[in-house]
Amino acid sequence: MNIEEVRDYALSLNSRVTERLFADRWLSWRICGKWFLLTELDTPEPWVAVKLKPEVGLQLRERYDGVRPAYHMNKKHWSDLSLL
Repeated sequence: MNIEEVRDYALSLNSRVTERLFADRWLSWRICGKWFLLTELDTPEPWVAVKLKPEVGLQLRERYDGVRPAYHMNKKHWSDLSLL
């Protein structure tokens, strides 16, 4: 999956989803003003940070190597997902 596919998917989820660039290299997607998906542009390993229910995040981290606690976010609610 690449960033364009992520973007298309995020924007298709709900008519109120917005996309914004912030801090020069970060894209964020929000619904009703609240973040649910983030990614850093120009990184060697493509990934997204996604907000999940804590129990879902834990289950995914235990099951998949490409899911880990989000580096820059609250690790209880956010997980990094590798796009490789």
